[in-house]
Parts: sequence; structure tokens; C-alpha cells
Amino acid sequence: MEVFARFSPLIGGGAGVTTWFPIHVEIMLLLTTDNLYGKSSSKAKTSQKIMNTAILHRIDFVPQNPESTDTILQLLSLQDVPGKIRHRILAVGVEPHELDTCLTLISMDRLHSLLETKVSNMTTSIVVPLGKALFHQNFKGKMTDISSIQGIIGSVEEKNGSKLNLIRNNCYSFALNILSNLNVTYSMYPINQH
Repeated sequence: MEVFARFSPLIGGGAGVTTWFPIHVEIMLLLTTDNLYGKSSSKAKTSQKIMNTAILHRIDFVPQNPESTDTILQLLSLQDVPGKIRHRILAVGVEPHELDTCLTLISMDRLHSLLETKVSNMTTSIVVPLGKALFHQNFKGKMTDISSIQGIIGSVEEKNGSKLNLIRNNCYSFALNILSNLNVTYSMYPINQH
């Protein structure tokens, strides 16, 4: 499983620098055919078209009402606001019988777009490859089984709570806690993008 940090503008952002400046962070976990089935598995060997199979987990921590004036004022005055953990699961090339109700099908172009750094006069997103992580050795689920990732999210939520605060509990502290719960082998070299 490949691990990325994606920096992007704030949700809604209002007018000005927050619609362009990438100050929000999310963790993205990319599982491809080799990660999902293992390089030597019969399923990976029998279908080369599965190389275009991928599942992308996008995990972040945001205010429940990010565009609310009250939320923005509370955050700017360093107060807590209700937060929510978003865990979006995007899939490419997954067979219909493997679909979980929480998956959203996307195209391979959309997947590549999410994994690219983009800079324009309208918006900016910066994607940083962090390395690779493995599921626990006892993970025996099928490719759409997300119990290990949900367990990590649950432990971070239990530890930090669901109140968002710009100083104590924000998207950065959340991302660091997610990473600390993964067995990540950090890479100084670019990860081979699929």
C-alpha cells in the first residue's frame, strides 16, 4: 500500500488566499493489484488487465460545517468546533461483485489526477509520496475489506476526540496520528505511480 500526503485548499475557503493556498492535509492510501492480491497470486497473474485495479482511501479531519460563518469565527478565536473524520474510498477497475456499498467508482484518469501535484491560478494541490505501508500479517480480507484502516481511524478518533481546534486537534495532528498507526517505510525516492 502506497502512502501519500495531499495538501489542498480549505473546503469552501471563502474569498482570497484560502481558495488557492494548500493548507489542508489528507492522508491517501493507494492499494493496487500487487498490494491487494500479492505479486505472485493467481488472481494477479491471470488477469493483466487487473493492473488497472486500484482502491484509494482518502482520510482527513474537517469541521462538520466548514463553510459556516460561526465555525470560521470559532476556529479563528481558537475555540473547539465539532469535527468529522472523512474516509472516502474510491475504486478503479473493481468487479461489480467485489463492490462494497461505501466504494465510489472513478476512472483511472481521476485517480491519476488525485495523485498529481497541480498548481494553477485557480487552485493548488501538492501530493507528497511518503512511502509504503503494509497491512498486518494476519490481514486475510478481500480487496474491498477496510477493517484494518477503519480500526486505525477509530483508534485515532478515540485518542483525540472529535472536536477540531486549530491548535490542539486539527488536520495535521490527525494526519500524523494516522501515519503513526501505520507501518510506513518512508521513501526518499519517488514512488512508481500507476
